[in-house]
Amino acid sequence: MPMTTIIADHYPKSSDSGISNSEGGCSIYKISQGSCGFTLIEILITLLVLTIGIFALARLQTVSVKGNSKARQMMVASNLATNQAEQLANLDFEDPQLEPGDHGPQQCDRYWIGWRVTSDVPFKALNNDTDGQGMDDYHISKTINIIMFNNNDGFDVPMNLNHIVNISLIKTRSI
Repeated sequence: MPMTTIIADHYPKSSDSGISNSEGGCSIYKISQGSCGFTLIEILITLLVLTIGIFALARLQTVSVKGNSKARQMMVASNLATNQAEQLANLDFEDPQLEPGDHGPQQCDRYWIGWRVTSDVPFKALNNDTDGQGMDDYHISKTINIIMFNNNDGFDVPMNLNHIVNISLIKTRSI
């Protein structure tokens, strides 16, 4: 049984009820009485709910794009910092690039890279030679912190404002 017939069964055609459809269903006057169709308030509420949903999806899309951009930035910076760590690890222990202190920042792709070298505690067993005379401190390791920066402000800016990635490694002397 077609839907229009069901409606016609519930709301029979009446000549005095206003303009009716060709099947004998609901009239314009019947719609205003809530017998069939949607009221204006129902349509407005539906549009409001849909609008809120669309804005929520748009916001979700924006957050997703920003998150992906940040993840890409960190991945590129991590790869560049790892490459620099490998280069520094392959240098001789006494290389000038491994002198204690801050080195950089220098531009590396879209980022800036720098590293901070600190000499670790001297090895106490090597502080005296065989005749008991004192020797210069003998450092057997250095800690190297490689830092990727957003800009060339480098070490002068607090870590949370300028640093993207921080990688640490320990370089040891061959004995």
